[in-house]
Amino acid sequence: MRLTIRFLHIFAFCLGAILLVPSSCKKADEQSSSVTAFSGSFVERGRPVADLADYRIAYYESVASEDGAANSGAAGSIQESDAPLVVADYGPRDELPQEIKKPSIWVVFSQPVVPLAKLGEPIREDAGLFTIEPPLAGVYRWYGTKLLSFEPDAETIPQQRYTITVSDRIKSLGGKSLQGERSFSFETERLSVLDWQLGEGDRWIWSGNVHPEDAKYIRLIFSYPVNLEEIAKWIEVRAAGKNWSFALARLPKIDEKRYRDEQGVLLSINEKLPLDADVTMTLRAGARSEPAWLGSKEEKIWTYHTLLPFRYEGVSVRSSSRPRTEEGDSIPIALEFSQEVEPEGAEKYFSIDGMPVLTKENVHIYGSTVVINRMPLQYQQNYTVRI
Repeated sequence: MRLTIRFLHIFAFCLGAILLVPSSCKKADEQSSSVTAFSGSFVERGRPVADLADYRIAYYESVASEDGAANSGAAGSIQESDAPLVVADYGPRDELPQEIKKPSIWVVFSQPVVPLAKLGEPIREDAGLFTIEPPLAGVYRWYGTKLLSFEPDAETIPQQRYTITVSDRIKSLGGKSLQGERSFSFETERLSVLDWQLGEGDRWIWSGNVHPEDAKYIRLIFSYPVNLEEIAKWIEVRAAGKNWSFALARLPKIDEKRYRDEQGVLLSINEKLPLDADVTMTLRAGARSEPAWLGSKEEKIWTYHTLLPFRYEGVSVRSSSRPRTEEGDSIPIALEFSQEVEPEGAEKYFSIDGMPVLTKENVHIYGSTVVINRMPLQYQQNYTVRI
């Protein structure tokens, strides 16, 4: 509360400093009722100060006409050069990023077109200042005598080319007609793939060694909602030198906080893919959400590899000392394979020369790693393991 009171005192003091000269600062020969009021362009002595609610910000001073009446439409002395009235600059340009949903469309003219009195005044879209195709509803505002801006009410449609044509009825304050190029365009963001994953579920699968059941499914998240029938025309799946047919459906599960249901697509390949093969999915240039919308400019390619051959890849040996256990020291042997190993009956496929037959107690499976342990191996000796 104490901080608020101090702020109000400071605010009141600042207002007094800007608008009024306190009576303690007046000259001795001035009347006690006389104060000095300030504006942006002049100082008027002797005028009583009005209530704060009576003050306003003015961008111009009314100019008296020949008959003595105030002319509120004039804006002082706005100078106009001898150059023609043309569109000197405009925006936006090129392709807008996805984050810009309601772009400000603006035009800068070479000469003043409106008086300062018109600045900031909202003008609805039927004013005929310029046309937008596809149509956008919104409000025009003049932010300068030469700067016209349009603020749309709704978001733009993605994958579109918007064309703006400035009306040839616009004239400068000096009466010059608009000349030169009057049209320009910009594009909203084109379609792209934000994410892709393999498999039908929502778990992550490494793309370098994909199980045949998982290889059939590709989960796609697009940057915008897509028409399944339309987007299917732009997708191609190739493996083993041929194209593979597929079907598209909506994802059974999607992160609703980040994406809309229509952005998710589940691609299901109709036939079983060959093993140990490169699979390529291509989103061809021209991909779009709906017919007649703007298509992507470049093709995108994603590649994964189906199940690799099952093979032995390496071995590691380390010592494990547990002096306070019945086992004591042990020398586990870790065998690495390219694929996961079936645990059931795995002990039948391994042996160590000169050692007893391996049992379930000796062989443990950890995915693609087989660990042989609890054997009476000795340090500083060579052993042969057979698979």
